[in-house]
Amino acid sequence: MIEDTQRSHEAKINELAELYAREGYTVKREPSELDIPFNLNGFRPDLVATKEKSGLIVEVKGKLARLPVERFRTIAEEVSRHPGWRFLLVTLDDVESQNLPGISEDLPQWTQLKDHAYQADGLLKNRKMEPALLYLWSIFEAALRKHAIDAAIPVERFPVSRLINHMYSLGELTLSQYDLTNIVMKTRNKLAHGFLTKLDFSLMNKFKSLVEDLIGEWGHFD
Repeated sequence: MIEDTQRSHEAKINELAELYAREGYTVKREPSELDIPFNLNGFRPDLVATKEKSGLIVEVKGKLARLPVERFRTIAEEVSRHPGWRFLLVTLDDVESQNLPGISEDLPQWTQLKDHAYQADGLLKNRKMEPALLYLWSIFEAALRKHAIDAAIPVERFPVSRLINHMYSLGELTLSQYDLTNIVMKTRNKLAHGFLTKLDFSLMNKFKSLVEDLIGEWGHFD
């Protein structure tokens, strides 16, 4: 099992290195401190990919369990202080495993999320409960991932349950927000997998308000 994990880990590193190289990046595997143009206090990532004035610091991990996200957040914050650079924590369980980290992901802008939330409100007011829930959840998940990037918390590629847990443990969600989110997630999962689900209008309204509040709190608006 350990050997299988190690092989998968090495294969992922090699795959990413090849993909970044195809995109025109200069890639260093197991880079030395001299390959990183700023001090990371001895941290040695799996890859450094540079292109013109931009760069990616990439760490690959096999399992999400017990990942020291707080430590990696410190590294991500330091990297984010340098224009054009970004730290990426990639796992074998990534929700966006088919995309090239740091390059091919595409999240809506905050203004777009605000507009989407308004459209979801219209669905809810018209009692179109099922599409309202699925749409609201997609907006919520996008907001979580986008805020994680903005706050230099390298969990934006995690499966949503892990993403929520880490955002709560790091203080980005309150206990009441965390509890509400988990209740809604169970309902959303049943619905998304085709099961008959009784939707509570009051719960939906609470979740809509939560999504709107988070977008207002986290979004960057003129």
